[in-house]
Amino acid sequence: MMENIYKYLRDPGWWFSAFVIAVVASVIAGFAKDYLERRFGVFLNWSRSRREERRQERARLIAAWSANETLLAVVLLQTLFAMVICVSMGIVCILLVAYLGVGFGFTGIGLVVGPPWSGVFVLGGSLIAFLYVSFRTVVLVSRASNIVKTFRRKRELPRFFE
Repeated sequence: MMENIYKYLRDPGWWFSAFVIAVVASVIAGFAKDYLERRFGVFLNWSRSRREERRQERARLIAAWSANETLLAVVLLQTLFAMVICVSMGIVCILLVAYLGVGFGFTGIGLVVGPPWSGVFVLGGSLIAFLYVSFRTVVLVSRASNIVKTFRRKRELPRFFE
């Protein structure tokens, strides 16, 4: 398999055809860009206005949460809880890889056992869940960081780490 790849990479015809395909794709993309901008311009304007509305709503919520110390504490606890769940799910994913690694041929005695497909689906599902939880945790940490920053500025408190 690798010999075939090396053979193709040494062949000048392959490089020429790859170059021609890249040039043709670039020309097509140039024309398609103008067409798609005209066609989906309404969607792009809607997307920009939606993003601006979300930014304003986020700024309003941050101002409201930073005005109340109790709400600030609740947001920080929610963020801490999300971080604990995220780290726990990461550990579970690592342990699943280690546990299912035996089925992927890493037995240590040279036996190659076929992959347990149910294990692959469990691992894939847990990785997808971990990615989702990680994304949501990053959003919560960003929000909490902005709330604490606004809270600190309103009360003219010093920075924690200077």
